[in-house]
Amino acid sequence: MRAAADNLSTAHPATADRAPATVPQFLRMRASRSPAAAAHWSLAADSRQWQSITWREVEQRVTALAATLRARGLVPGARVGIIAPSSAQWDWLQMAVFGARGIVVGLDPHDLDARLSQIAASADITMLIAATPGLARKFNEPVRRNLRLTVLLEGGDLADGPGSCITLQQMLATSIAGDEQWDASQPDDIATIAFTSGTTGIPKGIAHTHRQLCVAADSLLEAFADIREGSHLACWLPLSNLFQRMVNICAIGRGAQTWYVENPREIMERVLQINPHIFIGVP
Repeated sequence: MRAAADNLSTAHPATADRAPATVPQFLRMRASRSPAAAAHWSLAADSRQWQSITWREVEQRVTALAATLRARGLVPGARVGIIAPSSAQWDWLQMAVFGARGIVVGLDPHDLDARLSQIAASADITMLIAATPGLARKFNEPVRRNLRLTVLLEGGDLADGPGSCITLQQMLATSIAGDEQWDASQPDDIATIAFTSGTTGIPKGIAHTHRQLCVAADSLLEAFADIREGSHLACWLPLSNLFQRMVNICAIGRGAQTWYVENPREIMERVLQINPHIFIGVP
């Protein structure tokens, strides 16, 4: 494990002799080292063709999204819930929230409405990113009244909802031009609050700082040194779970390609196409 992570200045992106101490620094480092390499693969709308974007394009999208979220009221320490299937857009928006010093709360789209509302209230979520209007409406009225902004990944609207609403397409089409200062994250900022399953009682939130996530990713990369730039990794577990997000952070650190499978039931069909270097699962 690299001790340099504990001494990294937060004012500058990671360089060749410095380990990242915030998650956005992983992306800045990777976009600088291999800007034209394939980063993320997603299936086209017809589910037949895989389409990729480069590390430079990922950083450009994250930069624009972070600027727009700030303009829409995202302030340091604000809690942002994300409820959506696993996708590249999930990761872009998470990174944008991180860059704006917000805190991400992953929400399982298949969880019970009552438990989702309980988690959202406990975390004091003030912004919500949802795949569809239907998922945004899974939360009870007190939670929805607390929202200042809802971002929808797919079409539709929430004209009946509180706060403002914008789609991801609108954000990417009209987003404020970002700059190199999009990343204001600090190592000891809380990056994410992960909630327990709730199988033994009320779900409990566990806060993780950027420094903790980076040290964990660095340790995983040491353990799996054979993952290299260009290696294929499948993202098919829920991104509401921190485990899959950690794998995706490791992919950034090493320059591996992440292939997103939104429907986990399709993973056995897609795994032959992806040809992953390492395949992860849960017991």
